[in-house]
Amino acid sequence: LYEDVKINLVVSNSYINIPLLIHFNPIKKLEIIAGGYMGFLVNPVAGGRLEFGNKFYQNLEYNYYNDTAGSVPFGSQTIKVKVPQPDGSEEITSIYKTAGAYYQYTSEQFNDDTGTYYNWFDMGVTGGIQYFINNSLYAGIRAEYGFLDITDNDLDRSLKAVDEEGNFVLREDYDTNINFLISLGFRF
Repeated sequence: LYEDVKINLVVSNSYINIPLLIHFNPIKKLEIIAGGYMGFLVNPVAGGRLEFGNKFYQNLEYNYYNDTAGSVPFGSQTIKVKVPQPDGSEEITSIYKTAGAYYQYTSEQFNDDTGTYYNWFDMGVTGGIQYFINNSLYAGIRAEYGFLDITDNDLDRSLKAVDEEGNFVLREDYDTNINFLISLGFRF
């Protein structure tokens, strides 16, 4: 169909992380931190644009917790587009100008049993250092590495590979959180 399909999607996943840390002071002004964390995903959203061969585009407004199979954001309008067929002809069809997170899924592909695209729980290890500028003021750096797959493999589709019927192929990759934090803080 269209060989030049481009997707630009910016995903925003916010977590509430609860760390369990051990602090070690090898010298007076330096503190080494190590431990683990548990993270809880809140309000995963995304926005962007799906371009079909520079012919037409579809806006993407995803709310991974609230969207349903085949859903579109409230007030989304339809547009008429020409879709090339394998025999070289074109078929005119209607699509929504804006699509939701599970717009291309049927209710059999996305339902209460499959869950949502992003898993709500994460856990991993964390470590870092803090340098105390004086008795209270410090600067630090910390890294976190998640152990769990943050995406649901029942919904994790390749956006390039399709099967014989033209459906996107499910992937079984392992997506993890990796975070780097820089801090300037004050300790009482």
